[in-house]
Amino acid sequence: MIIHHLPFIISSKKMAGSFNIFYMSQEPLYTKEELLAINDTIQNSNTTKPEPEKYGAVQADKKSKVSLILWLEIKKHLKKIEDFIYDANDNFFHYDIFDISDFHYVNINEYDEKNNSYDWHVDCNTYGSEEDLKLTCLLNISTEPYDEGRLYLSGLDEEGQELIFKDFNMPGYAIIFTANRMHKVEPITSGKRKTLSYWVRGPAWK
Repeated sequence: MIIHHLPFIISSKKMAGSFNIFYMSQEPLYTKEELLAINDTIQNSNTTKPEPEKYGAVQADKKSKVSLILWLEIKKHLKKIEDFIYDANDNFFHYDIFDISDFHYVNINEYDEKNNSYDWHVDCNTYGSEEDLKLTCLLNISTEPYDEGRLYLSGLDEEGQELIFKDFNMPGYAIIFTANRMHKVEPITSGKRKTLSYWVRGPAWK
């Protein structure tokens, strides 16, 4: 596999015991014009569909609108996030992962003042016993600012700080974290928050 290194400063953290936590861009990966193009493709795709029942996290208090779209349908926009995923794994997580498939679905999560939050949950595996989810990758594809709606990860970093990601609220930012880590999105108070989620898969944990 070719390793692609992105021209962005990366913020990464480990917990005590050297458990890798997250890998985050320190600059937007996408411009506003690129985000508008992504949203336009999603809106006009004939493969976009509502989230099926019993899909995703189990027993989570989810108040967001979720839809699914094939990676293939928006692939022309996703070269930067694809490079970001491989770069994160090659240089930080070092997991055994599968290549991204054109026929994997991408989640689109939309939040507004009514559908405003997603409580603590773990991204569950719905793909069978021969593979597991290894990493969760989020890209903020919002096109306008919004208030609150910050991402939280469970635990503390090596400096004892709570893991709250205010910077991820800025459109175009991306973050990757281990798929078995509890996380939540706090309620937004105004505006609209929209994120693209991709779950990186690999052989079943041993």
